[in-house]
Amino acid sequence: MQSNFIKFIELVLETEGGFVDDPDDPGGATNKGITLKTFSKWSGKEKSVEELKNIEDTTVRLIYEDLYWKAVQGRLLPDGVDIYVADWAVHSGPTRATMELQKILEVDPDGVIGPITLDALKRNDGNDILLELHLARIRFLHDISYGKPTFKFLKGWLNRIHHVYKEIVF
Repeated sequence: MQSNFIKFIELVLETEGGFVDDPDDPGGATNKGITLKTFSKWSGKEKSVEELKNIEDTTVRLIYEDLYWKAVQGRLLPDGVDIYVADWAVHSGPTRATMELQKILEVDPDGVIGPITLDALKRNDGNDILLELHLARIRFLHDISYGKPTFKFLKGWLNRIHHVYKEIVF
């Protein structure tokens, strides 16, 4: 639902924090959850780390709306599912988040939310979908971190997704 876009932004900004540039983070330099690569892609030109450090809140909001909320059709998704899928899109990319939703719905995981996915959503309970998404996301984060340099981020990633889940389910 479009009305949940503001709550989505608030939750992302609560969990993302400020500027970081950890060499073990595959995202590289990131500010307010926006990577340098994402900032450059959205703006249509190469951006510098300094520009990322000084990114304006209005730009952050537009990037979240253009590259994540709209990419997962947030305004068409059920309450809660919209926020959770959009948050997963920020963390792991819109295609990954969409495909995981589609797997849960047992539709072809093509990474695009269209009529088939939307129809499948109507036939399922939103809370059941959210629980399945949450469990799938936990498994995904474990899979991408164990035995890898990103393991040091696992606790923070899990805290983030548990926080988002609790905020939209309870």
